Amino acid sequence: MSRTAQEEIETILSTMTEIVGEYGKDYVYEKRWNPEAIGIGCRYVCNDAPDCLIGKLMIRAGWATIEELKSVEGSRPDWDNKVWPRLTAPARDVLLAAQAAQDGGKTWGQALDRARAEAKIRLSSLQS
Repeated sequence: MSRTAQEEIETILSTMTEIVGEYGKDYVYEKRWNPEAIGIGCRYVCNDAPDCLIGKLMIRAGWATIEELKSVEGSRPDWDNKVWPRLTAPARDVLLAAQAAQDGGKTWGQALDRARAEAKIRLSSLQS
């Protein structure tokens, strides 16, 4: 069953809101050693569990498996590979906004705010 961009964005925002609620809006992701990036960075998966905000979201939404996320370590939602093309471009843009905030050291509450702002832009362009 295919999903619309609006459905995906709604799922992203609701799932991200749940995760941020569990960790707290002031939670700041701790970067870890990432061999794929050859340095310290954010990881979708660590110790066979979803690790960063986007990794947790992709697993919780049922859009990727742990093995699939491991295979795209070091990539971003706007890169072409086997996981991200499953989502519409507007949904990937919303994920990228949140990931950029998180990877830049912002809190998960700020990452959620960035995702909401990007979602508003993407949803308004879909209705035009």
